[in-house]
Amino acid sequence: DNYKKETNKNLPIFAAIAPIFHHMYFNEVPQNKRYLYKNPRYLFENYTNSLYLSDMALDIFFQELETRKYFDNSIIIITSDHSYPSGNHGIDRNEAGFYNESFTIPFLIIWKGKIKPQRINEKIFSQVDIAPTIIDLLKMSGTVENHFIGRSVFSNSENAKAIFLVQPYSGIYLSVVRFPYRYIKHEITGSEYFFNLMEDPLENLNLIKAVDKMKLDIFRNDMKYFYFQQRLLIEDRISPR
Repeated sequence: DNYKKETNKNLPIFAAIAPIFHHMYFNEVPQNKRYLYKNPRYLFENYTNSLYLSDMALDIFFQELETRKYFDNSIIIITSDHSYPSGNHGIDRNEAGFYNESFTIPFLIIWKGKIKPQRINEKIFSQVDIAPTIIDLLKMSGTVENHFIGRSVFSNSENAKAIFLVQPYSGIYLSVVRFPYRYIKHEITGSEYFFNLMEDPLENLNLIKAVDKMKLDIFRNDMKYFYFQQRLLIEDRISPR
């Protein structure tokens, strides 16, 4: 009602938008909106048509924000839930891939007049770092108690901190990244993989039989974190704050 609108007009707004149009197999783009490939024949062409259309919608999103003046005082975050293995390693489904191309996602954060344009290449982050980043930007890190396990993307923390990844399909693949290394374990078979992402970014060479045991044990110990967190969830022991 008008009273509620009037009294709450100055309250901050949190809004999350989850568009799912750009999704496997990307072949639902209407004929009149296929701007790059009118008659796509391959997955890549369908993917490109769909992505181009999504980018056009993103441009409209920012135009509408500026029209309503939200852009002047908003923290805008654009990211993804997962990537897509469009033929890498012979895989074209999210349910089958466990390589890096299934996890590499975009992360764009904009706050007009507050964050200077920059590109962070020398560190790795994941979705668990989004909430700590917002807390950091709002300068609430010393006043808000929370149980977030991530870190702000603007922090000076060492890059050696482990990043945890989960591929829940095909028997569950659990993964730990301590850049430049990535360790993967398949829950069903116990198969292990170890890659050097700096020297082998496409993950073609499994080093599991060549890696030093002491180094490997660090990642195997990290893996225990998955089971610890799962137990906390099952026993409802996650802090509500």
